[in-house]
Amino acid sequence: MKKRDFFRQLEQDLDAAAPAMSDRLKEQPIRTARTPAQAKENSAKTSSPLPAAKTPVRRFPRRFTAIAACAAAVVLCAFAAVPLFKAFFPAGETAACLYIDINPSLALTLDENYKVRKAVSRNADGDTLTENDEFSESLIGLSAADAAVKVAEQAARSGYFDFFDKGSETEYNEMSVTLKSSGGNETALSGIRDSLVDYFCDEGIYVYVNAAEESDPDAGETRKALESRPASYVEWVADTQSAEEMTLLTEETAYRYASDLLKDALRKYDLFRSIDDLNARIREDPDNPLGLSYWTINRDLNDNVRTLCAETERQLEALYLLYGVDGRSSYLAYSAAKTAYDASVLLADVDALRELDKAGINAQTFGGIGNLSVRVNYFYFVSNDILYDLVTDIWNGAVATVEELLSDLGSLIADRAVTLLERYSAVFALPRESIGATEYDDFLQRIGK
Repeated sequence: MKKRDFFRQLEQDLDAAAPAMSDRLKEQPIRTARTPAQAKENSAKTSSPLPAAKTPVRRFPRRFTAIAACAAAVVLCAFAAVPLFKAFFPAGETAACLYIDINPSLALTLDENYKVRKAVSRNADGDTLTENDEFSESLIGLSAADAAVKVAEQAARSGYFDFFDKGSETEYNEMSVTLKSSGGNETALSGIRDSLVDYFCDEGIYVYVNAAEESDPDAGETRKALESRPASYVEWVADTQSAEEMTLLTEETAYRYASDLLKDALRKYDLFRSIDDLNARIREDPDNPLGLSYWTINRDLNDNVRTLCAETERQLEALYLLYGVDGRSSYLAYSAAKTAYDASVLLADVDALRELDKAGINAQTFGGIGNLSVRVNYFYFVSNDILYDLVTDIWNGAVATVEELLSDLGSLIADRAVTLLERYSAVFALPRESIGATEYDDFLQRIGK
């Protein structure tokens, strides 16, 4: 190829490689800088190399920089203030209280996780449970369900449930629990109810658990008020009530304790009488011509003797566990204990005391000078020095200060708590058959629930 032909071919190739110019660009004239100075400035700008991969930095005016700094400071202050706000304004926290009513009444204050913060007694009977400091402290930190079960167990060991009663439409064991919270929690209530039912069924005690849940917007204030007062109901009343009201509370507590003691004394009396009756029926059995007693007869002599002996054995065991009278091994031991007991209640009119128990012990049936003979008959049958000294002072018109009444009432409650626990703990410890789901459903039907 000739040199001229080579350059012509190269020019054609270059023209074909360049992109087509748009019509607009074709029509625009090429302009240079207006002045030599502008040309020099433009030349300097274009000659400085620019970073290939950087985004151009946008410059903000100082005013916008100050605004951004202030906004950041406000955000930081807001985050820092959150813990302080929660500390001084805890209104958003769920507050709850669990109210337990058996015969003793307790209130358990709960945190946002439904764990116990404090246990507070709501009546004098409740003090028989909270009077035990070890028991009260053991509730702290437990879940509401576990604490309710622990209260149920302590009440059972103190005799507030009938272990052998399977329930009827008019007579049955009941435990009421009411959960009041600022947020409402049906799930927590269901857990409490189920835990209690499972506990009683495992222990073989028929108890109806009456559970309810209420929304209480003032639960926080109520919890604060409960936690600021003494755990003892009697101490709280002494701090807030007059001497006259303390006297009335002391009388009412004494009436309840007197009623408990009378029922207990009648139970002991009836146990002796029932054992004597069972033994007499064993002696009179046609297949027992020698008139052998429970302690000497062959207990498998026949079905009648077998049934009578089994019931006698059960009642002798109850006499021993409840009252420490051990007549299980020999008639001689039983007879000696029975003779001593009969001598101790010889002067009592038991029929009149049964009428008193039926009518109920209160100011009209037991208080004042007009009922002096009733009280004399009562103390022929019931022996309790603390109760005797207290009621003698009150019902004979002696005047006492609030401090003296508080001391007397505290002694009465402490004595009652110890008496109940000693009396029924052994019976509670006896083995019982557990209650199945079908049996519990039958119980609910019997009582109409």
